[in-house]
Amino acid sequence: MSWCPDRTAVYIAPPNLWFTIMPNDLHDPLAQVFAGEDINMNHFMNTVGPSSSKRAQNIMQDPYTAAKFFQYITRSML
Repeated sequence: MSWCPDRTAVYIAPPNLWFTIMPNDLHDPLAQVFAGEDINMNHFMNTVGPSSSKRAQNIMQDPYTAAKFFQYITRSML
């Protein structure tokens, strides 16, 4: 009987698949809406709205906003 590590790995335990979800909360318009910015998502224009430093400040000042955004995105995907 020959021994093959590939067959043994499948026999003992099936291979696992892992993935990481890392949404960008600093520059996502939905995160800015959660932070309280007045952004019309129905008529969205990426040139109108807070600057990149203001968007980063919004998230840094309220960490709960980032957590709420992450939870919303992960629940939407799963």
